[in-house]
Amino acid sequence: MKTEETKYNCQSIRLAGHDYSKPGYYFVTVCTHGRQPLFGYIIGDKMETNIAGQMIDWEWKQISNKYPWIHLYEHIVMPNHLHGIIQIMDKQPVSSDTAEIVGTPLVGVRARTHPDVHSKDKKRSPHNPQRDIDVIQPRMGTRPIPTPTLSDIIGRFKSIITNHYIQQVKQKSLPAFKKHMWQQRFYDRIIRHGNELNRMRNYITENPENWAVDRNNPAFITRSANGR
Repeated sequence: MKTEETKYNCQSIRLAGHDYSKPGYYFVTVCTHGRQPLFGYIIGDKMETNIAGQMIDWEWKQISNKYPWIHLYEHIVMPNHLHGIIQIMDKQPVSSDTAEIVGTPLVGVRARTHPDVHSKDKKRSPHNPQRDIDVIQPRMGTRPIPTPTLSDIIGRFKSIITNHYIQQVKQKSLPAFKKHMWQQRFYDRIIRHGNELNRMRNYITENPENWAVDRNNPAFITRSANGR
């Protein structure tokens, strides 16, 4: 029987035709290339992060600061992967208790609300209300900037971590990774109802305790291959 530990590896099961900028809840797993244990070790039933693991934990938490319409639920940094739950909300953030699960229809195209969307706005006073209007609602004759998709968000996260990691390697604070730091793809699962959300939250919290039977654990892969 397939358990939670054997289901959520790093093979993407991207839903064809789904708009991944759409409001909803997403369970995400991001793995290192070749499942290299770059982020720390499991000691007992606890995850002990190294410098890289601490860096990943911090950068993951910054996602909701960089994208105001993103709400983060539980996440866990493991020796060679990261699990996390991302909620993409509508342009105006709402309470996580009242936000709708995947299926909320999009109305029009939302513009990115990043402060540097229009470079020439930087010269304006930060208290100029017109600047806020320009950022949220594009000027006449310009195309709205599409909301980043889940892939955009995870891709940026992976890129930032890779650059930081390389800097630490140059300072001899971390060992070099082999070929690539990350697998090219990442696993994502659309969470469609509250019971599934709670199950995913528990799975993340209990992940270190279940490391021995985690499909991303190289030792488990070896035992399985040998029929143990």
